[in-house]
Amino acid sequence: MIHQEHLHYDVVRSGNPVFRKAIIRINIHKQHRQTIQYIEPRDHMKLSQVELLVIDEAAAIPLPIVKHLIGPYLVFLSSTVNGYEGTGRSLSLKLLSHLEKKSQMQPSGANDSNSAKSFQKLELKEPIRYASEDPVESWLNDLLCLDATNSTPTISRLPYPSECQLYYVTRDTLFSFHKESEIFLQRMMSLLVSSHYKNSPNDLQLMADAPAHHLFVLLGIYPVTKSHIALLPFLVPEYLLEIMYAGPVDESQNILPDLFCVIQKLTITVQLGNQIFVIQVCLEGEISREAAFQSLRNGHQPAGDQIPWKFCEEFENTDFPMLSGARIVRIAVHPSALGHGYGSAALDLLTRYYEGQLDLITEEDKETKDKQKFPGNVTQAAAKVSLLEETITPRQDLPPLLIHLRHRTPEKIHYIGASFGLTLNLYHFWKKHRFSPFHICNTPNNITGEHSCMVLKPLEGSEIEGSWTDSEHYLSPFYQCFRERFARSLPLCFREMDYKLAMSIMDPKIIFPDNDPLLSLEKKSTMISPNDFRLLEAYTSGLKDYGKVRNLVPLLAQLYFQEKLPISLSYLEASILLSMGLQLHDITYIEGKMKIDKQQLLFLFRKTMVKFSKYLCEVVTKELDKSLPKEEEAKRMLPHSISLEDDLHDGAKQVLETRKQDAIRLLDPRSESLEQYTVADKDLEFEHALGSCSTISGSGLLSVKSKRALPVRVVKSKKDGGSKKRKRDRREAT
Repeated sequence: MIHQEHLHYDVVRSGNPVFRKAIIRINIHKQHRQTIQYIEPRDHMKLSQVELLVIDEAAAIPLPIVKHLIGPYLVFLSSTVNGYEGTGRSLSLKLLSHLEKKSQMQPSGANDSNSAKSFQKLELKEPIRYASEDPVESWLNDLLCLDATNSTPTISRLPYPSECQLYYVTRDTLFSFHKESEIFLQRMMSLLVSSHYKNSPNDLQLMADAPAHHLFVLLGIYPVTKSHIALLPFLVPEYLLEIMYAGPVDESQNILPDLFCVIQKLTITVQLGNQIFVIQVCLEGEISREAAFQSLRNGHQPAGDQIPWKFCEEFENTDFPMLSGARIVRIAVHPSALGHGYGSAALDLLTRYYEGQLDLITEEDKETKDKQKFPGNVTQAAAKVSLLEETITPRQDLPPLLIHLRHRTPEKIHYIGASFGLTLNLYHFWKKHRFSPFHICNTPNNITGEHSCMVLKPLEGSEIEGSWTDSEHYLSPFYQCFRERFARSLPLCFREMDYKLAMSIMDPKIIFPDNDPLLSLEKKSTMISPNDFRLLEAYTSGLKDYGKVRNLVPLLAQLYFQEKLPISLSYLEASILLSMGLQLHDITYIEGKMKIDKQQLLFLFRKTMVKFSKYLCEVVTKELDKSLPKEEEAKRMLPHSISLEDDLHDGAKQVLETRKQDAIRLLDPRSESLEQYTVADKDLEFEHALGSCSTISGSGLLSVKSKRALPVRVVKSKKDGGSKKRKRDRREAT
């Protein structure tokens, strides 16, 4: 088929100077119109009538964009895994596995176009720049560990995570070009590549000679056969070895049984190639306050020490860089051991190691270790001769490749940190191990489409001096500041973030005790105005619709996630409040994300608003109660506790009882009321008067005192008549 330009097809070149007039479209019109066009990956919304889409080096495109590029049409994706042009296995681990599972779950009888698509995976092994089996490419791949996926170790069985041990890798021995150490190195790199990391020669060089970098591997418990006996001194120190026979002995075969290597009574593995987990750690910190202050003043961060400089930049704090810490650079697990708890076991052992909980070296071991003399590391040995005179051969008398953490003194650090691409599963992993975030990049990564996140975990028992020695956790105030900033950034930079991930980062307190103290009316007035409060009451009473209170949701959401409104909500209610109030999504968007009916969402939203309205009403009622009279004064104003009829009945009963008692006293002859009617014995009174009187007066009269009470005489007079009579009597007297 012969095609001529301008006759059978037209070529369109880009006007963008960055593309340098590259061809971006070919319009073919020989028989029928066809178009071959290049589009930017972010222009995926323009793929409306495409029939075939080819995505080259898909792993170099952000994963969310690749997912949007896949549609109801034929799609070819290509990605280079190995070699110096490789982009890692992030695409195959995060997208292709999902597409393969989705294709397997589709029913065979489906007729629609989307379900009829099948997933086909092809693997090309042709060299990129060299001929097949070219020795130069093979040498280059071995030297720079570019073909690491072919060295992925196979594990016969998976031990329990509790049976695994974490070992420190001596880098001088690892890069000594020893035959066994080369196999170990290739398999370590294969774990890093198979765990989605893009490895370059710079990463290998950093791993080899960066002074602050350290390597750890998690190994399982396996028996060591007789073929590994010669390697035992190379793997572990000789003074720690103890060879033990194990298992039945078959004398007819005349062979030794399987052996176990015991290090200080702890059975461990020494089989090369059975690495389950690899951790690369970089020590950071111990920056002077003057250097931190100068960096803040100049607005420039020096290379390295990512966590201290980022913390200093985020919070304008010059004390934190003075602390020392360890940043986990890369962490990789064996492909067949994903999701089995090995990452948690390795991270727990690493944390305990730096906290000093695994440093159990005995005095005998220390003395033996002092007697054990090694010729020095590779760097010191190479410094004695020039590069032209040095003979590069496998070295002898090297330190052990693997050192158990119990036999190595840890560096003194105050915290462990990590930096990773923010996803829900990864964040849950770090959060489960009590790592707290302090920084999330506002812009996503150009390759993965993920926001970079940095987390910290302070170590127990770390001695911190200066302004950090307070009773409260020294990272708690910074974490609270981060939460407030993240909440304010949700409608701006993280509006498209999954609500589950946003809820995990916010980590709100959604359950409050019933006896939690209420707000004061002054604080309530500063939070929400009286007009807004009445509008909220009208909505909860059914007098207003959802649109009238839509502008109140951001305010209530901010107050709730700052724990200023202690109201207990369910996780779903809090998620709806976050999506509507902080991310500013509408009901239709939330319905698609949460897969919940719109009416159900509105019901849950109204239920949440009712709780807010009820709480605010309680605040107002509490303040009004303070302005009312006190309880003692109010009790005096209370009505009678009994009815009027009962009160009259009780009064009549008391009157009858009183009259009855009076009648009984009247009939009693000894009662005081009858004493006034007794006849007095005057002779006794006369004799008593004579006895009490010593002399008798000349008149011969003797007075006897009477005990009878004289009757009181009341004279009633008219108002005017009495006064006139008294005046007349006075005139007559004159």
